[in-house]
Amino acid sequence: MNGCESIEITQAAQDDLLAAYWFYEHQQAGIGAYFLNSLYADIDALQISAGVHIKVQPSGAF
Repeated sequence: MNGCESIEITQAAQDDLLAAYWFYEHQQAGIGAYFLNSLYADIDALQISAGVHIKVQPSGAF
């Protein structure tokens, strides 16, 4: 299984997301919801694709 079983969003991150929601919502009604929906879609994609990418060693690493 390449995906991720779960992703934890800390309380501090949740607070930041709520602040971002209201920031965008004050710019234009509905943009805050669009922001959160886009973020949740990215999290869903991460859960599916986590670990499938090749790992590249930094130059000089052994």
